[in-house]
Amino acid sequence: MVPFREIMGYSSHHPFLVDVGGVMTGVEGERKYVNDVKLINMMVIHIENDGLKLNIVVLGEMVDRIKGFLTSGDQQL
Repeated sequence: MVPFREIMGYSSHHPFLVDVGGVMTGVEGERKYVNDVKLINMMVIHIENDGLKLNIVVLGEMVDRIKGFLTSGDQQL
């Protein structure tokens, strides 16, 4: 896991993915976009940890998992 404070220091063109952990505090509506003629689901989730907030783009299968989590009322993914 990468601390939020370290992620905040990365540029917007950071070339690799990082794992984060925190409390999901919000979700923006699902959107779809086309990539190489393929339709891909996308949503932005808001995660908070150590007093900092990140907006995280979630793609594909993870969008469905988060939607299922939200409708189930569970407290953990």
